[in-house]
Amino acid sequence: MKKPILILGLALLSSGLSFAQTETERAQITKDYDQEKLEELRVGFQAEHEERSNRATRLAIENGWPLQKEFNDGSSGYIYDVVNGEPIYMATLNRIAGLMQGANELWNNGSLGINIEGQNMIVGVWDGSSNGARVLQTHEALVGRVTPGEAPVASANIGDDDHATHVTGTIIANGPNANAKGIAPQASARFYNFGNDTSEMTAEASNGLLISNHSYGIPSQNVNIARLGRYEADAAAVDIITFNAPYYLPVMSAGNSRNIGVNPGDNGYDLLTGDKMSKNAMIVGAAIGNPNYSSPASVPMSSFSSWGPTDDGRVKPDITTKGVNMLSTYHNLGNSGYATISGTSMSAPAVSGGLLLLQQYYNSLNSQFMRAATVKGLALHTVKEAGSFDGPDYQFGWGLLDTEAAAIAIQNDGSGASIEELALTNSSNSYSKSAFMVTGGDKLTVSISWTDFRSLQPFTAPDITSVDIPRKAITNDLDLVITDSNGNTYYPWSLDPSSPAFAATNNTTNDVDNFEKIEINNPSGVYTISVTHKGNLFLGAQDFSLIITGADQGTFSTTSENQLDSFSIFPNPATDHFNVAFNNELSGDQINVVLYDILGQEILSRSYDNNGVFEQRISTANLDSGIYLVRVGNGVTASTRKLIVR
Repeated sequence: MKKPILILGLALLSSGLSFAQTETERAQITKDYDQEKLEELRVGFQAEHEERSNRATRLAIENGWPLQKEFNDGSSGYIYDVVNGEPIYMATLNRIAGLMQGANELWNNGSLGINIEGQNMIVGVWDGSSNGARVLQTHEALVGRVTPGEAPVASANIGDDDHATHVTGTIIANGPNANAKGIAPQASARFYNFGNDTSEMTAEASNGLLISNHSYGIPSQNVNIARLGRYEADAAAVDIITFNAPYYLPVMSAGNSRNIGVNPGDNGYDLLTGDKMSKNAMIVGAAIGNPNYSSPASVPMSSFSSWGPTDDGRVKPDITTKGVNMLSTYHNLGNSGYATISGTSMSAPAVSGGLLLLQQYYNSLNSQFMRAATVKGLALHTVKEAGSFDGPDYQFGWGLLDTEAAAIAIQNDGSGASIEELALTNSSNSYSKSAFMVTGGDKLTVSISWTDFRSLQPFTAPDITSVDIPRKAITNDLDLVITDSNGNTYYPWSLDPSSPAFAATNNTTNDVDNFEKIEINNPSGVYTISVTHKGNLFLGAQDFSLIITGADQGTFSTTSENQLDSFSIFPNPATDHFNVAFNNELSGDQINVVLYDILGQEILSRSYDNNGVFEQRISTANLDSGIYLVRVGNGVTASTRKLIVR
């Protein structure tokens, strides 16, 4: 897998993952993060939380609003904010989901023979209530593998322990009850209450956290109808965290608001709230599971899962997994207690566990983890088809999670599949992969995925003017197109938010999603992939992940001399100089090193003799402080890294 990539890193306070990936692995994940910027973000989110919490509590007392509220779906909400004079509550989503994703095929004795169960991996869990809900750490299926990330709150009413315990068990449970086994049964969990989530998420992300689960949200019956589907500050906060910590992927439940009388004019659509509009997080719906998948019709939708779209027409939820009758650990039944419940609160952790396994498997083969855009893109790329039509829809998202298929794509990387991490800049504004062969097969699938900067124009909460304003949230709009040797052109799937129940189309570019997928049935011939972008890229560049499956075996060589497997820049941030180094040979007589600023303008260019093992020291004495891109290549291929100059 190529690892060129730029990113605006930011960073912040480390909270210390006591039993996460190794120190070396966490250092590898965070080596390009700007820790000062992440700390700046964390402090800002912490201040926002304190101000919002104090204001909401004060106004609740002044107006006689309850600090805790029961909703008609059985969920329990806690005062979170006050918008336009109306109290807003945050609630766990109490109907909890299960899974049927083929994760067992990755486990010990599974059909893939890879024995991946989450060993030495950690997942973050934000759940419960703002007054101190806890996971039952002494449960027989969790004991020794869960730890709180914050000090417990002194309160007689500790909160929603059942929900937090059930969520955590769905990811990591591994006790004597085999029917309640979690998706990553040898992983560990670090848990928090949701009240101060963005500040805590930023801290954990800065320390190398890969996956976190969030089975809570603002109930759709608790907000003005104009805010349903709208990209606002909550979504923007998640996107700025993930953009600046590009290995970090939050997984969030879509909600359970269908068929409870919310927004009836949209016939079950347009029910998503708050951070569910994040471009970069994985938003999860819930379906009725079937262990014997045979067709899209064999896995019906649940009666409660909240459907999209976002107001700008993006595919949300992103993905779906089994969401009814999940058996997992339960607090109120004691250290050996289990309960069966249903909802998107449990489909989300089912996905979290599956993604954790994929990160572990990829690392076991490549000695590095995937960026969040890559693991998210891989999951969406390899889904089982669901819904009434081909392609994505606003009910199931891109389809049903298929962890087994994603693992097979990782296994085949460099043969009939390809997983690459690449970058576009304003000066190098297109990417092409030419002349790869498909001599016959069921389907050729190509996708791109990228972690986008937050929307440059998020709505503010008081901006309640009209319903479904289609302002695009995308910042850097990439375009994927395929052509073949017969002159045919293929475009990615798109949906129309004005007709949410209609089939997806694939006759033009997709202008709203930061995941794009092209599927070609019965492929045969020579294909060329093109990735371009519209206008100037914000900050001058954009990382993206390219995934291909269904090509001929041997089409993509993992031993290519063009793979800069150990390309590194150090020190980074730099003060008076930086070093460029890699230890595998590129073809050709010369190695070119080119430095660009964030607008894509060339700042300096150097050429060096190619002597195999490569290391060069370059002065930064004439450079202003800021963010730069360093591009290294041989005139045919190149890799890119971000450089921070102090």
